[in-house]
Amino acid sequence: MRQTWEAGAIMKDDEIRELGRAKLSDGTLLNQIPVIASDAIPGAPTRILLEGGGPFPDPCTVCNSRPTQVRYPPSLTFHDRCHAIWQDEVLKSRHLSN
Repeated sequence: MRQTWEAGAIMKDDEIRELGRAKLSDGTLLNQIPVIASDAIPGAPTRILLEGGGPFPDPCTVCNSRPTQVRYPPSLTFHDRCHAIWQDEVLKSRHLSN
């Protein structure tokens, strides 16, 4: 089981999933994975840029701790692990609703 840091304590994957699910459920976390921009294609839908590498000073959208390594401007930021769990939960919720 992998873990991530949160405010000086270690969070387990299950705790991150629980936080992510709650935020997905109450609408404070986006329930779809943004389309990532590569090159702009005329007439294509608006895409959003994924920035990686960090560290970014913004708090993680899932666990609220800093610094983060992944950012979807202007307001979604994640730790690598929180990002992977969020993506997994979004995909699971879409599968369950179909």
